[in-house]
Amino acid sequence: MKTFIFDPVNTSYSHASFNATMIEAIGKSKYSNQLTICLEENQIKLPVIQDAVNRLSLNLKVNGWKSINTKNSFQKFMSTFQHYYKIFQTIKKEKPDNIFFLAADNLFSPLLVFILKMQRKKAFNIFIILHNNIENIQDSTIKRKLWSLAFEKNTVGLVLADFVKEKAVLKFPNAKILTLEHPIYKHLSMSQFDQDTKEYKTDFLILGRHSNAFINNELSAKFFSACSELSRSKKITVAIKKDAVPNEKYSNVEIVSYGFPLKDEEYWELLHTSKFLVIPPESGKRVTASGVLADALTADLLIIAPNRGAFSEFIPSSYHDLLYNENEMERAISYALSLTDNAYKKKCHDVQKKADEYSLEKTIKKLNDILK
Repeated sequence: MKTFIFDPVNTSYSHASFNATMIEAIGKSKYSNQLTICLEENQIKLPVIQDAVNRLSLNLKVNGWKSINTKNSFQKFMSTFQHYYKIFQTIKKEKPDNIFFLAADNLFSPLLVFILKMQRKKAFNIFIILHNNIENIQDSTIKRKLWSLAFEKNTVGLVLADFVKEKAVLKFPNAKILTLEHPIYKHLSMSQFDQDTKEYKTDFLILGRHSNAFINNELSAKFFSACSELSRSKKITVAIKKDAVPNEKYSNVEIVSYGFPLKDEEYWELLHTSKFLVIPPESGKRVTASGVLADALTADLLIIAPNRGAFSEFIPSSYHDLLYNENEMERAISYALSLTDNAYKKKCHDVQKKADEYSLEKTIKKLNDILK
């Protein structure tokens, strides 16, 4: 069967690990023997994408386009329109049996789906992975209307967590929505690390955009004060993005700042050499599955997070004491600092077992069931 894979997020590399995993999973499913991949050129050049493509043994084409860096709205519109027109022409020519959108924007993608259905006489299926765009769609009547039309007949919405499915079903009650749990990345070379020789350099890691919440002085003071008060026997090390470093100094707390975005090797070293990943309260309010959560599970990293959404769904029940409700973050920090080395290792082992449920092999199996 012919399969077409498309990522319309053509100005971002943040989905690279996910895209590489999905490309490999789709390419290794029982229902793909010819594959066409269409991504932004800079994403195609990334090692994770190249490695995934090289591991596939099937008839394969890779197409790319250049992203446009401009603040001119008209130029952006015309560039995106040209990309989608080329996509349409390629699909029209190749006549794939299955089309996968690895992400979805909120104007061109549903229009493309709608036009494809009008043009194509041969039966085919479209699978659209819904994650961040759920948040963008919910506040726009026009976007909801376009996507509702797009989901009619032979179009399936794939969500990455059950709690996202609940949101998607409310937005698109007539659509077919299936869950394909967010995969982890242990199969990717960049994520490999010798667990037996793991050396912890950081107690608490606050990663990427999650650091932005700590620019809020109230949350920052609450978190760092708790670390300072609870770390009487040893110094606690916290890694946080440079622009979120607190102005005040806290006793017994050493702050390690990093620039962002990070290179792949720097990013994974932070994950693999930290004991706990800290997710701020506001991140639990997002209706999407967290990519950072997938990275943390890949690195067998314990997570302190809000007790909701993807965090309560994907984190093993044996360490739900590290999940907190609303204003309970200090309690979770206290619990984390109270863990003995043996208790910590036991919980890390539980994470490893839980992570196996979201492996590449399990993702391939679930895709086979979906494509059946």
